[in-house]
Amino acid sequence: GVGHPAAYLIFLTIYYALAMLGFYLLVKYALKNDLIAHVAYLLLLFSSWGTQLFYNYIILLFVPLIWFFYFFIRFIQQQRNYQWLGLCFCLGITLTTYIPFYFITILLLFVMLAICFYFKESVEVVKNMFIFFNKNRLFALGSILFLLLSCWPGYVLYLESKTGEFVMPARGGGGGVGSAGRAERGDSRGVAQHSL
Repeated sequence: GVGHPAAYLIFLTIYYALAMLGFYLLVKYALKNDLIAHVAYLLLLFSSWGTQLFYNYIILLFVPLIWFFYFFIRFIQQQRNYQWLGLCFCLGITLTTYIPFYFITILLLFVMLAICFYFKESVEVVKNMFIFFNKNRLFALGSILFLLLSCWPGYVLYLESKTGEFVMPARGGGGGVGSAGRAERGDSRGVAQHSL
């Protein structure tokens, strides 16, 4: 078969391609313009973000973030079950990463700006969401249970990190207990650079 580093690189490449597809669909749906969606796709394709793919873990948040907002915007306008499931699935993936705070910050900023600039529409969206949840109580309860379960790994990591028995791999200098055991180089700002 394929070795672990090669398999991981293949996974990251496919995962990034999925993000580009989601970005194209998000722009196309939000702006209702196919040409602008193609240009946005090409800008993302040839941006420096693609180079971050091989040594930055933020890509693990970028893909579900893009798809979350795609499903979120679609759900706001149509309120279909599959859109809510996609939204919850992307949120669940994000919550299982060890850095969900980037996503939460972006989501809160999005919500605050939407309330500031589109207050009447935001109230209508909240009303429609309550109607959807009222009509689909069991479905909504199951999705909330799924989201609570997806918080479990982060909660366990929080509890175990308080004991001080292990060191996060990128934060322990490569030689601490529980670290990956790989030497890492730091730049002048102290930021670890990962290499495969």
